[in-house]
Amino acid sequence: MKFGNTLYEKISEEWHSYAVDYRGMTLVLEGDDTSEKIDPSEINHEDFFRRYELSKRGIEIFYLAKREWALDRTMRLMQRVDDDLRLEVDNPTEVRRAVESLGYELDLVLGFLELNHTGF
Repeated sequence: MKFGNTLYEKISEEWHSYAVDYRGMTLVLEGDDTSEKIDPSEINHEDFFRRYELSKRGIEIFYLAKREWALDRTMRLMQRVDDDLRLEVDNPTEVRRAVESLGYELDLVLGFLELNHTGF
């Protein structure tokens, strides 16, 4: 399986716009599937590096937004744990589920970042 397909299949659809534009950069370098390979002297370097820089910026925006989300979520979970301990809640599974959910979502974010790192 080609990397571009793997990238888009493995990440959440709502995150596609933040991912490296692997297909676009490949198209600039190789042309579409119906044409022969592009002569290196005919490569539009400006278009390639524009896509490259936009991809880097998209990943940076994604990372900063998810970092902010994770910090906020962690603070809210810590507050819930403090509140639950103060109230001596009999059912701690709700907090445990919230923490597990955060862990799962962070794994998705890390997977996204790892795949995009591979793309660069």
